[in-house]
Amino acid sequence: MKTLATSLLLLSSSVLAADCNVNLKGELSLEKGVVTLFTQDKHPLVLNGTNATYRGNTLSLNDEQQLLLNQYHQQVTDLAPQVADIAMDAVALASKGINTAFGELLGEDDPLVLEFSEEMDMLRDKVSQQLYAEDGTIRFNSVQLKNDQFLGPQFESEIEQKVKQMVARSMGSLMMAMGKQMLASGGDMKSFEQRMENFGERIEQQMTTKADGIEKRADELCYDLAKLDGLEKQIGQQIPALAGLDIVRVDGHKNLM
Repeated sequence: MKTLATSLLLLSSSVLAADCNVNLKGELSLEKGVVTLFTQDKHPLVLNGTNATYRGNTLSLNDEQQLLLNQYHQQVTDLAPQVADIAMDAVALASKGINTAFGELLGEDDPLVLEFSEEMDMLRDKVSQQLYAEDGTIRFNSVQLKNDQFLGPQFESEIEQKVKQMVARSMGSLMMAMGKQMLASGGDMKSFEQRMENFGERIEQQMTTKADGIEKRADELCYDLAKLDGLEKQIGQQIPALAGLDIVRVDGHKNLM
């Protein structure tokens, strides 16, 4: 049972890999429609879609240069909802898979299942608070991605720890539930094993289908990040003051060429 739950966890939390190697240098954030970038020299570049300020001063730009920065602002603004949606769906997938696995054996109204569901809701709320401002607008901070504060190793570890605790606390109930399943199979061990295998395959198939959808969206997100990387290069070439702009680097994406 623990193996099944952990497999579902890894299935749901690994969908963001998508053969995409994103290296973030400096910081990039979006708050209330304003994009702020801290380059490696620690000086802020602020974009609001109309003008740009760097080191606290409004940049004097020609139409082509302003268009490039407006495009950058728009791309970041468009990317933020994608990040938020994928993150929230991945959390929901992990919660659904684990709840289904335990609920099938213990019953959906089992106190431990309900308690675990509440804990997963709290985790989802925590991720939501990182992605949405109090007024409901989407916000984004690259530091969270760089430090793997959500949907990274820390996220996996937190859920895995909850699964281990739930398995330990529910071991007696699980054994009784498995005993009932064996009795339902007439004591036939092979029949019982087959039922459990079918159960696991059924859940895995359901979760794989959903994970494939999230992974496809994550791959599209990677492609959009690659375009942002390319746009940074254009900005650095066209605007001398921003020649050092290099926040996003994307390697290894199959659609880059």
